Amino acid sequence: MVLQKEDGVYYAEQFLNFYDCDCYMRLKLSSVMKYIADVAGVDYTLKGYDHEYLWNNGMVFLLSRTNIAVQRMPMAYETITLSTWEQGKKGSQFLRHFELFDEKGEKIISAATAWLLVNPQTRKILRPEVFTGFMPIRGDKLPDCAMPGKLRMPEGGSPAGTRKIRYSDLDGNGHVYNAVYGDIACDVLPAEVLKRPLRSFQINYQTEAVLGEEVELCVAVDPDAPDTFYIEGRNAAGGNCFICKYAVI
Repeated sequence: MVLQKEDGVYYAEQFLNFYDCDCYMRLKLSSVMKYIADVAGVDYTLKGYDHEYLWNNGMVFLLSRTNIAVQRMPMAYETITLSTWEQGKKGSQFLRHFELFDEKGEKIISAATAWLLVNPQTRKILRPEVFTGFMPIRGDKLPDCAMPGKLRMPEGGSPAGTRKIRYSDLDGNGHVYNAVYGDIACDVLPAEVLKRPLRSFQINYQTEAVLGEEVELCVAVDPDAPDTFYIEGRNAAGGNCFICKYAVI
């Protein structure tokens, strides 16, 4: 994936492979999440702040919240263009956003994300000023979706089984890769929901899940929006692992 820079925004083309799509030939939610995280990583690498550099300097960027708005989910064998830019900081969060365009140049997906700077050994959140690298900021540019806020599980949720964390779920930070939660969420939703086009997806990452852990899952329907579903994961100690909101058309 090669990026091109233009006014603080970085662009990359991506061919959508068959294996990145679902049984309806639409790009999987988890694949969208992988692509945007990957283009962010390449962006940092080209700026001189790859994972090895950050790790050796006692820091990593971890996703805290994501909000994705879908106008149209692209299909297998399309070529899309991804763009990403830094929008600035808010408290302890680094704000980075994304847009995806189809071959006609039409915007089909927007995403707003918030990242935390974390010490990879202690897992403690670091103050933003610890990162002293130069990052071009586009404070004037906002994505066509709401900023990812805090989610709360509605009352009346139903248990949806457990999900054991396995080796293939993990990334180089030693915990479940952020995009895997997209698959976890989809796997507990009814087939008739998954058949419908995705309208939006929002997730809060709360406590990391690690190898061998069993995450207890719960699903609830939004009482004010029957086409919107909440999925929550709790670890063995009863703490929140993640909560997400999945809305269909």
